[in-house]
Amino acid sequence: MSEIPMRRPLGLVGLALAIVGCVGHRRGKPLAVIGVVPSVLVTLFGLAILVNMATR
Repeated sequence: MSEIPMRRPLGLVGLALAIVGCVGHRRGKPLAVIGVVPSVLVTLFGLAILVNMATR
């Protein structure tokens, strides 16, 4: 149960790093774009869990 609150911050960190990787002229831009998808999913999943826990 202690891992659940960590999903949202880790998703936000991954999203921030992926956005930084997309900005500018870098070779890893496709990889950064691919990294956005799981980061968004983890963030949304973490928020859903947070909302579910708050409504109980």
